[in-house]
Amino acid sequence: MRILICFDSFKESLSAEQACSIVQRSARKIISGVQTISLPLADGGEGSLRVICKSSGGNILRAQTFNPLGQKIFAQWGMIKHKNTGIVEMAQASGLALIAAGQRNPLLTDSYGTGVLISRALDQGTKRLVLTLGGVGTNDGGTGLARAL
Repeated sequence: MRILICFDSFKESLSAEQACSIVQRSARKIISGVQTISLPLADGGEGSLRVICKSSGGNILRAQTFNPLGQKIFAQWGMIKHKNTGIVEMAQASGLALIAAGQRNPLLTDSYGTGVLISRALDQGTKRLVLTLGGVGTNDGGTGLARAL
C-alpha cells in the first residue's frame, strides 16, 4: 500500500510539514509495510515560502523588516539562484499571525514590511519575483508595500 500525504498548514497551529509528518508517522505505526510520500502543500499563505524553496532548490534568507503594526522584526524570503527568482511570502512580514488577537485592526496595519522584503530581494539580483498573498493581516491594498519600494 502507498499513501500520498498532502496537507496545507492549519492556521496558527501546524505547518504543512508538521501535519504531513504527523500523518506519515501515524500511518507507518498503524499500517505494516506502508510506503508513504509526503508532499506539503501551500495555497499562497503561511508556509508557501518553505514549500516553494524546498521543491525548487531555493534558499531561505532572513532580513530585518516591519510587521503590520510597524514594529521591527526579522522575516524570511527566498531566492532560487539558478533562475534569478526571489520568493516573498506576504505572510512573513504582513501576516495575520504577527498581530496579537486584541490588536487586529485593519485600520492600523499596513504592508510596508512586505515591500522591504521585496526590496531586499531586488538588491540581491532578483530578476523575477514570486509574491504569495495569503495569510495577510492587512487591508491597505498594497499601498504600504508600494511606499517601501
